[in-house]
Amino acid sequence: MNATRKATTAEQQVDELVRQIQVDPVYVAREIFNHKVLPGESTLDQNSDASWELDAWQVELLEAIGDVRRKQLGMPTVRNHEGLNYFSVLAMHGPGKTHMVALVANIFGLGYECRIVVTAPKFTQLTTRFMPAFRKVKNRAEPWVRALIDDGDRKVTWGGNKDWCMLLETASKPENLAGHHDRFLLVVVEEATGVPESLWP
Repeated sequence: MNATRKATTAEQQVDELVRQIQVDPVYVAREIFNHKVLPGESTLDQNSDASWELDAWQVELLEAIGDVRRKQLGMPTVRNHEGLNYFSVLAMHGPGKTHMVALVANIFGLGYECRIVVTAPKFTQLTTRFMPAFRKVKNRAEPWVRALIDDGDRKVTWGGNKDWCMLLETASKPENLAGHHDRFLLVVVEEATGVPESLWP
């Protein structure tokens, strides 16, 4: 009886954590992926280029993404009151767009048994820009999160599940992106201006 009660409590704790990951990505970014000031580190005001602290636009993006799930669950929304699930980040070079999509991919992979497809016009953009950012975010995370992630050159898996994964695909041909289906699916397009319009459908 006690063993059953303990197992149920542990399952409830996991369920609650998963729910929190899905509906509160700002908390998850700060407390699980440590996007905050740790001892000896700079704040945004001290050195914005070196700080891990989330800035206002990063919080806004994470809240808008969290609103998708909050809307589905009938919870109050923060920014994205319609629960739209398409996002474009328009910005000059240097504000941290790649880092942010790497953070979003890490959070989504942790919170959903899902498939993530990351694409860019050239494969080298994925291997030399996106994947280093993804690993940097992962390596900043709590140890139990790092232990769940197996990141290879072309595929990342969570918890040893080959179908719970992130795949890198070039946006050079429509067939590279066709056929990706899952209950929870995230598609990340890096350097979207270089992706041919024929691939967007």
